[in-house]
Amino acid sequence: MNKPAMYDTTQAAGEFEPIKLGGHKMVIKQVSERQSKPDDEGKTKNMLVILFDFADGDEQAGYFMKQFENDIRPDKKYPNAGTNYMVIDESVDYGVRNLKTFITCVEKSNPGFAVKWGDNFGQQFKGKLIGGIFRLEKDWYDNKEVKRHKLARFCSLEGIKDADIPEERTTKAYDDHLKEEAIMGASPAGTDFMSIPDSVQEELPFNKKDVFLMVIQTDTREHKKEWERIQKQFDSLGVQYFRSKLYCGDYQSLDNAKLCIDRKKDLQELCGNVCQQHERFKAELIRAREAGIQLIILCEHGPDIKSVGDVYFWENPRKHKVIWRTINGKKVKTLISDKAVDGCQLYKSLCTIRDKYGVRFEFCTKEETGRRIVELLS
Repeated sequence: MNKPAMYDTTQAAGEFEPIKLGGHKMVIKQVSERQSKPDDEGKTKNMLVILFDFADGDEQAGYFMKQFENDIRPDKKYPNAGTNYMVIDESVDYGVRNLKTFITCVEKSNPGFAVKWGDNFGQQFKGKLIGGIFRLEKDWYDNKEVKRHKLARFCSLEGIKDADIPEERTTKAYDDHLKEEAIMGASPAGTDFMSIPDSVQEELPFNKKDVFLMVIQTDTREHKKEWERIQKQFDSLGVQYFRSKLYCGDYQSLDNAKLCIDRKKDLQELCGNVCQQHERFKAELIRAREAGIQLIILCEHGPDIKSVGDVYFWENPRKHKVIWRTINGKKVKTLISDKAVDGCQLYKSLCTIRDKYGVRFEFCTKEETGRRIVELLS
């Protein structure tokens, strides 16, 4: 094969280079005038959207344009870290401070340049130099802590020489998560979902060496026959258990309400949840994520499915099963559903759910479900 046109400039997986913290020499790529999103009263404000990149002479020159050019998505956008959204609120004293700081920094960094007000305001900034100071920002996204290197403020080119790295900051989502953890403690749903029978409290949870023994809480909505099968497996393992309504999922260890298992009898049930019952299933995933719960979906499909990758090769029996139907007085062989979801489609959906909601997918046979639940909750 011939070498692809973008091969030499494309970044290999695992070679991501983070933005260096501190001062950077930057060049403005575009400034456009927009309106902010409406507030609670439906009012919008003037806003500038500033796209920038690291300029020639900077240690990471062309950083954001390389990312943009290497993005092969048809709906790609300029990198978020190279974009500044500047809302101009004239109703408060400090509402234009960021704008004046930006303009002042541009004027100081480009001798002879003076801002001109009026039509096509943003066009005059294209290609102008400016300084920028970057810091570490902690965010909470997709049920995990995310660290980003973000623009803290604009400055003049002169100002980046002796600039210190600003203190790290946290986003509102990160702060809300910490508050939620502090408030929720052991149970995200309150005492209604952790009502422990007196008999369990009296019998356990400590052995002679004061080592905590596992007590598994099973949701009361778990199917009776399935629960009776798994109950026997728990008994053979010497595991203690009781039934009580769970916030989400079917199984949870008494000492860790942040980890839940949702059992599925096979891939057909999981496929039905993902496709036919999508909205209800999605609502449960969102609820678990918002409560900070790690949700594990344990599918008892059988020995031929051991990982998400194996799902790709699954053949949905509904796609091939034939039944006899009477049509116009004649019996005709008919596929139950020739449009049924196949393994490839289900695999892609599971990968999307895994990446978007932080869900883990585990697989087992029906004979080992009890043991796998204990292992996963340990």
